[in-house]
Amino acid sequence: MKNTKKKGFTIVELVVVIAVIAILAAVLVPTFSGIINKANQNADEQTVTNMNKYAAIAAAEGEFTYPSEAVDALYERGFNIGKFKTFSKGFHYAYSLKDNRFFLLNKKDEVVFPEKAEVDKADLWGFFDNEKSDYIEGVNNYIALSAIYNATLFNKDDCVFRNELTQYTIDLAGKSLTVADEDGTKNITLLNGTVLDTVAGGYTLGNGAEAKTTASAADIKASIPASGVLTVEDKLFTSTSSAIIFDLTAAKTVVFENCTFDLSATADKYVTFYGANVESYELIGCTFNLNAGNVFVPGNANAPDLTVKNCTISSGRGLVIGTQNDSQTPKFSDVVIEGNTFVDNGTAQGKPSIQLSASSVNLAGAFAAESITIKNNDFDCKDIAVRIHATVKALDCENIVISGNEFAEGVVKIDGDDRNTPESIAIAKALEPKFN
Repeated sequence: MKNTKKKGFTIVELVVVIAVIAILAAVLVPTFSGIINKANQNADEQTVTNMNKYAAIAAAEGEFTYPSEAVDALYERGFNIGKFKTFSKGFHYAYSLKDNRFFLLNKKDEVVFPEKAEVDKADLWGFFDNEKSDYIEGVNNYIALSAIYNATLFNKDDCVFRNELTQYTIDLAGKSLTVADEDGTKNITLLNGTVLDTVAGGYTLGNGAEAKTTASAADIKASIPASGVLTVEDKLFTSTSSAIIFDLTAAKTVVFENCTFDLSATADKYVTFYGANVESYELIGCTFNLNAGNVFVPGNANAPDLTVKNCTISSGRGLVIGTQNDSQTPKFSDVVIEGNTFVDNGTAQGKPSIQLSASSVNLAGAFAAESITIKNNDFDCKDIAVRIHATVKALDCENIVISGNEFAEGVVKIDGDDRNTPESIAIAKALEPKFN
């Protein structure tokens, strides 16, 4: 009889196989790791090359006042906040305003690209996004990529910016700093942004920086006078966890002037101004930093006037006029959008600067206004100036004036929503020639 019993591996054979595998792993893993590291560094170097190309193109139109303007130039060309983080772990990008060049620094915080670059680290600006790892040894200048709110980076004994022997400069890039000041001894100069007024004593306010008193939406609701005439000036509104929703039901006239609304440290949050009885809204000289969120101004049955003038709206989505939900009415009297700067900050590519929306219930989806004026605005966006939301079935407005607007790279694009309808597309096409 034939013996069919199979013979298995002996313990010695198994040990030999395991040893061989271990040896191969010891040899190959560093090789693979080296390949990955090299690929990441190549990607970082290509990113720096692209950064420098785009910065040079932008600077040809005029010198930058703040280093953050180089960041804005990259946003215009499709960069986003995430692209300021290197592929290589522990590496950093940095920028020299003096030379208008970007650089790559390795784990030892040495400039490694462009190779053999002659650069003084005192001229470099790092990128700061509320993380301790953003700190670069020997670099004392930083550009804020979002609102600065992380107090531990400033107030703890072991924090990055605690060394009292070093003078730091932070370009807030139009954003806000809300870190509470504990002892007033910080050697930090702030540029180009808004500062919580109670911390101003601990910092030096440099070019373009101003202090404002913080307020909340609840504070504003409680302060609406019996007359219904509400004026809010020089306030800072910020949050790291929620949207800012203004309940203006008790108001008739609403004015926000020279206020800052900063949600740049929070993804997909928005600012809403709404009151069922409001007859007039004015947003004058305000700054909105909203990451990928919107500024909503719904209409109501009173058909309020709406003026948005000399504001800066930095967002991936922009200003929405009309309705936010089916309980609101997309009805206005005179709408004036004048002298504003709409900045596409790269957080939500392909979104509009201005959007007209309408409830699918009220007014049969018609956006209604006596007049719409859109003039002398700077659309610093790559893709879309104005979008007609798919809920808009008709545009009830005979007097439309569009003039004097400027567009990044000369691009003017008006289209329907991603879920477009024939009606919204037709309205968009009818408006498009007015922008040319």
